[in-house]
Amino acid sequence: TARAVAAAPHPAAGAALATRATPVSTTTAAGGANGFDKNAARLAAISAAQRVGACTEEPASGVVVITFAPSGLVSNASIAALKGDSIRPDCVLRSFQAARINPFSGPPVTVQKSFVVK
Repeated sequence: TARAVAAAPHPAAGAALATRATPVSTTTAAGGANGFDKNAARLAAISAAQRVGACTEEPASGVVVITFAPSGLVSNASIAALKGDSIRPDCVLRSFQAARINPFSGPPVTVQKSFVVK
């Protein structure tokens, strides 16, 4: 998931580049009438990744695993990888825990999101 989705030609210091969210539990990411909305989750994860730029003043990168509950709220967020000397892990987690999507039926769905702050 290192492919950039949205990036300026020369991002400012502290700007986070968004990368694609990858479903971890693909069996529950199929969707349906009230099913899990993969696109909404992807957009929420991209937005969260962009907020990570406020968590450091130096280049950084990482991977966060997010679980969306059927309520549409994040029920769990954990850091799978983190590089950068000044990045604040608590700030990264808060950025992703703030993600929201529409409620859905079915079990919780976990996605993985990478980010880069330049």
